[in-house]
Amino acid sequence: MNKTTDEADLAARIRGMLDQGTAEISQKASLRLYEARCDALRHQGAAVAALSLAGIGHTLGSSFHRHYRGILALVALAVGAMGVQVWQNEQEAAALAEIDSELLGDEVPPSAYTDQGFLEWLQQISESDEESLPE
Repeated sequence: MNKTTDEADLAARIRGMLDQGTAEISQKASLRLYEARCDALRHQGAAVAALSLAGIGHTLGSSFHRHYRGILALVALAVGAMGVQVWQNEQEAAALAEIDSELLGDEVPPSAYTDQGFLEWLQQISESDEESLPE
């Protein structure tokens, strides 16, 4: 048996059970059920305009919500960009603080780094180290 046959059998059994109870329904209730069924059949083919949430009178597809969803996306993008900028600034500040702490903890006084003779000596040392490296 395939799926459509199973569904048809199930529908027939449900219809049969419902038909058994209709003999006991009053004429007034039967008429109201018939009207409700006709109303449901009229609305069955109606296309749904947009998604909506139960209990909320607005649809999600309305231009009102589309407008605010666009603004919300831009706000989220701006907040994300600001977050990245703050994080990068903190990383840079941490790196500079690490350099400062290394300079302060070094045996060479900080004034030596501004001395032109010391800078030339460092340049000569680094050039001699580069020349001694194997190629």
